[in-house]
Amino acid sequence: MTRDQIVDEVRAARAALLQAAGGTLDGLLDLLAREEAAAGRTAVVLTPKRPDDHDVPRIGQPSS
Repeated sequence: MTRDQIVDEVRAARAALLQAAGGTLDGLLDLLAREEAAAGRTAVVLTPKRPDDHDVPRIGQPSS
């Protein structure tokens, strides 16, 4: 069976990133948070919006 070179590259990059973070998920989260803060960009947070009551279809009632 042939190996996919792109998949191998992604796995190697993932392994190197995890190793640089100390091999733990907590370390990885800390590393990514530090890199994000060092980038100087503000993260965009999109909070979900609740639909208005009149936009929600009701079971057994005709839609408008």
